Amino acid sequence: MAYRVISAAASLMGALLWAGIMFPAQAHAQRTAGPSIYTCIDAEGRRYTSDRPMPECADRDMRELRSDGALKRRIPAPLTRTEREQRAAEAAAQRVQEMRERQRLARDRALLRAYPSLDDLYALRDKRLAEIQAEIDATFERMLALHKELSAAQSAARRYPKAEVPAKLNQNIARLANEILAEDTLVKSRQLEQEQVRARFDGDAARLRELLELAAEAERKAG
Repeated sequence: MAYRVISAAASLMGALLWAGIMFPAQAHAQRTAGPSIYTCIDAEGRRYTSDRPMPECADRDMRELRSDGALKRRIPAPLTRTEREQRAAEAAAQRVQEMRERQRLARDRALLRAYPSLDDLYALRDKRLAEIQAEIDATFERMLALHKELSAAQSAARRYPKAEVPAKLNQNIARLANEILAEDTLVKSRQLEQEQVRARFDGDAARLRELLELAAEAERKAG
């Protein structure tokens, strides 16, 4: 008899515990999983409320509430065409900026790999300028020889009346003149290249100096 009483008491206690734990949890789930309430305020200040999104809120910020009135989420208004275009332009500008930053970092790394010091950079610059100058000097030598040939051909042509100058001599004079012009164009091209090399190395030197100073400062702080 005592055993049946204890068993009954245990069963009752279990049932009470189950009810105390499960029922509140179910009630909470029902509150949180209940129907949503949608609400917004139009341009004239009127509030709209419904159990589903409303046409009146199509172009407005909207709030989704739980059945107990607590905020569930905010639903922003759709972007206007102008806003979409502005966002697209901002995103494109951001991508360009990021690409330029990646290019800058890549160039910085390349500079540091290529030139351990400014002296290394200046040595390569001077070597490249000397190579170009050697090409210019060689071109001037060819131009000098061509001028001598042209002068001799013109002197030979002056021995004839203008209308009787041999065609072959006139062709040789024209050829020499064209070659001189071509060599002169080559000299100007090489001189422009020298200016470009100087400008490029000057820019690289300025940036390399900054990078080396930053590296030295970081090393001092680390030490």
